[in-house]
Amino acid sequence: MPSPAHSRGCSRRTAIHDLLLLLLSRLPPLLLPRNVREFVDVFDGEARQNRSMTDSARPDFSRRSTARIATDRPARYGKQLTGHMGRKITTMWDEDAETGSLTFDREGTMTGVVALSCHDGALQLDLTADDEHLERLEHVVGIHLARFRRQRRASP
Repeated sequence: MPSPAHSRGCSRRTAIHDLLLLLLSRLPPLLLPRNVREFVDVFDGEARQNRSMTDSARPDFSRRSTARIATDRPARYGKQLTGHMGRKITTMWDEDAETGSLTFDREGTMTGVVALSCHDGALQLDLTADDEHLERLEHVVGIHLARFRRQRRASP
């Protein structure tokens, strides 16, 4: 489930919905009262509608850049990156799926999105942006990862 601390910009209603779905996915449906199942179905429909509006408002970026960072702890770096950058931009980290995202929307306009995913021995970063922002966003993400790696090597 996405960490609420790293979901700046995510509405409380969506976070509650996601929590409900997580909890309900672990219970057999017959154990839930009918009114709770109906509430979740209505809530789920509203959330799907809200997300589709958000997706349609998302810009269609012309460029894509992929990097694979070799590390024995890809989830730790992904979580650290989303946590650190979440102070300035919209981020999300899902502990269970070991995936996340960085949405560069600091000035109010979305300039790029990085999808993070963990693989055996690597953190993969898939950046989508336009020509004018791609190189700068690669640099921003790269310097943060390099700093985290230096800090890890320096610590005992």
